[in-house]
Amino acid sequence: MNIFAKILISMKKITFLIILSLISLHLFGQEQKQIEIINANFIRTTAELGPNIKVLVGQVALHHDSTTMYCDSALYNTAEKKIDAFGDVEVQRLHNWDTIYLFGDTLHYNGNTKIAKVRNNVELLQDTTVLTTDFLDYDLNTKVGTYHNGGRIISGQDTLMSKNGYFYSNTKDAFFKTDVKIFSSKAKIFTDTLKHNIDSRISYLLGPSEIYSDSTYIYAEFGRYDYNENKAYISRRSRIVSGEHSIEADSLFYDRDKGFGLGFNNVMIVDTIQNMILKGNYGEFYEKAQLSMMTDSAVFMEIDGLDTLWMHSDTLLSYIDTLFDDVDTLEFRMVFAYNHVKLYKKDLQLKCDSLVYSQLDSLLMLFGEPILWSDQNQLNAQFIELYMSNNNPKEMFMFDSAYIAEEVDTGQFNVIKSNFVHIWFKHQNVDKVQVTGNVDANYFLIDDADNTTIGLGVLHCDSMNIFLDSSKINLLVPFNKPTGKIYPPNDIPAGEESIDGFVWFNEYRPLDKDDIFIWKREKDITPTLDSVDTVKVEDNIGENVEDNKVNPDSNQETPEDED
Repeated sequence: MNIFAKILISMKKITFLIILSLISLHLFGQEQKQIEIINANFIRTTAELGPNIKVLVGQVALHHDSTTMYCDSALYNTAEKKIDAFGDVEVQRLHNWDTIYLFGDTLHYNGNTKIAKVRNNVELLQDTTVLTTDFLDYDLNTKVGTYHNGGRIISGQDTLMSKNGYFYSNTKDAFFKTDVKIFSSKAKIFTDTLKHNIDSRISYLLGPSEIYSDSTYIYAEFGRYDYNENKAYISRRSRIVSGEHSIEADSLFYDRDKGFGLGFNNVMIVDTIQNMILKGNYGEFYEKAQLSMMTDSAVFMEIDGLDTLWMHSDTLLSYIDTLFDDVDTLEFRMVFAYNHVKLYKKDLQLKCDSLVYSQLDSLLMLFGEPILWSDQNQLNAQFIELYMSNNNPKEMFMFDSAYIAEEVDTGQFNVIKSNFVHIWFKHQNVDKVQVTGNVDANYFLIDDADNTTIGLGVLHCDSMNIFLDSSKINLLVPFNKPTGKIYPPNDIPAGEESIDGFVWFNEYRPLDKDDIFIWKREKDITPTLDSVDTVKVEDNIGENVEDNKVNPDSNQETPEDED
């Protein structure tokens, strides 16, 4: 029989049930103890079954407390207050003006414990919720139904299935265990242990769980999912995957309708197409715009074979931009780094206040007195543009107060200063340099035979070309009436051995990927891997370092740190 037809038939019966319950309360003022026979077409006892067993046949109706039972036939043990009912079984339980309906092929009811065991083709109905199974034990005291061999609950748009389940009629809570599946119009959940509230439509994840919705995949081991608002609050190393992008963290919030994700502690955002990773302790991910933001020990990684670019700043922002033209549409990633930027790569390191990276033309724009290091060379200016190719430097432009320096010996530097510098790289090394505008150059002359200094060259010109070999200056070609002088090593005038404004910033240089968290080292300490306390990027992102170690989130400059 159709479930709704059963409810309509039962509505006629419930009127009688309400009247009977009110009369019982008025007359006795307490719970009714005996099971009453309301109706049966035929009642008898047999010698075989004994005088305490009543055989009820035909349109059987029984009542006990606030529960009424209907069936085709039944055996009623009056001494033990037990009912065995058969054929078209129906149980109605009235509680706080709310009615629970139970349907099945057979019923075993114990009037002492008030436990109803319904078997085969079982259906439990409450409001618009339907539980179906072949095995249900329902405790009329606690209003809890239990099944152990597979069941399904349908409530509105939601279908919930599991091998084992517990349904709490009072709170509309359902606990599911083993092979749990939930299907709704906007999400699917597969897990092993779960609690679900029928009214609020909130699922509480209590074990490893997978959530699928359109193109989004969610993995979580603990948390909750709200079907009404399509929001997930998950923890214990959770992960959200959207297309080729994913966000992973100790704790995650995800708004599916807005396509917004929020991560806390050990956050990692991955772009598998661009081979880019953002790490930190606080991250935001906007799915539709493919925008990611990371802060609190933020790290940007770009993977290229065995070499990886590592970059840290106070805040990292990454998003996909689009270029439209008449022929094609290009999508490319933009990366913004704000405040205390440090970058490490085996052949290139840099420091600046802020940075913009465009993957369209592999362009790095460096702001705030940027400094770059390559081998023994240091390059710094007010603003720098660096073009990359295959994750390696290709071409660079330096603007305003540009310095190029090479350390030739301890405390001795070849230095060139100008208004503008254009640099070409070859095989990851500086190959050619063109300097323009008020060029000042100091360079030490070295005897190749014994590697001793034989003099200092001082040069002034309007422009100059510089050619290098293995990143060392090989040839200087000045233009437009250059002037200069060469001083013997013992006759160098005071002040001539260094160009005005030049500073060797070695204390800022990152020596490995862990050094990107260290803004500045003490000048009198020789930086080595053993002498520098660092924060490990892979394992300890965001952890404060005790005692005299560096705190990656406390890397603000003090007055004595200023250049």
